[in-house]
Amino acid sequence: MQADRAKQAAAFAAINSKITRLYQNNIFHAELQAGSGFAKRVAEVAERAGVKIPRNKLSKKDSPPNAINAVSSLRAVITTYGDEVTISALQCVTETGDGNPHMLKGVLIRALAEVLSQRPIWRESGDALFRAFDDIDYQEQIDLAHQDARVGVSTPLSALIRRLGAWLDERSLPLSSSKMAVAAE
Repeated sequence: MQADRAKQAAAFAAINSKITRLYQNNIFHAELQAGSGFAKRVAEVAERAGVKIPRNKLSKKDSPPNAINAVSSLRAVITTYGDEVTISALQCVTETGDGNPHMLKGVLIRALAEVLSQRPIWRESGDALFRAFDDIDYQEQIDLAHQDARVGVSTPLSALIRRLGAWLDERSLPLSSSKMAVAAE
């Protein structure tokens, strides 16, 4: 009976994603039900980061504050940067400020993952990383990145990467993290 359910879920994902307008959340959960290895990995990464992937795309008022609708971006970040960088990027949103409800946006997660991949010392600094992002207004940074893109400076993603990278670069790592970096060299 379970194999039949898995086959049905796989067929649902394959057929309906091409015929009926479905959101990535629907397709992701069908793949998860079908036993997709990558879907299981995505679910595990989300769980480790304390992030929920709703079955359906929900409005802000209907979704939990730590829900992500940007499943395609989440998959891409895991594929490009790996599980640990993805978890750190997600937690830079959910573990800072007031938890940044409803800010798990695709462009933000992609930008944070790139910034963290370029700065392994920060990524490995533990709570210092979260403290560095504690008072950032992510929505403001996204809006400014879009303004940069409108004037032809760059794409919103590359502008956001530059902005978030500069934000970290302006902050000092705690002495213990700096000592660890020197010891590693």
